[in-house]
Amino acid sequence: MNMPSAWPNPPGLKQDEIEKCALCGKGMMHSGHPLFYRVKLTTYCVDSKSIKRQHGLEMSMGEAAPLARIMGPNEDMATPTGDEDDFLVCADCFLDPSTRVAQLIREDKG
Repeated sequence: MNMPSAWPNPPGLKQDEIEKCALCGKGMMHSGHPLFYRVKLTTYCVDSKSIKRQHGLEMSMGEAAPLARIMGPNEDMATPTGDEDDFLVCADCFLDPSTRVAQLIREDKG
């Protein structure tokens, strides 16, 4: 995945922008920990035609995926569906290994 070399600094949050935790519903500092997390979740859909074309190129080059990647059109293999969500998570929930990403999708998006 191609990630930017330097992420821009996000703006600070005003008091009315700080919500309760999307998972536990408690305030961000309920446990006394001063850190919390703003998470952006974007839904993508695989483009099966692009994947089949790339796979075909790889097979025609003797299964040389690195060479096919260089020689191919470098097209998107997945595209965003337009569904994005942005939410806050307290440190306790973020660090809890039992947290599942699917729990973070807001049901109130309707």
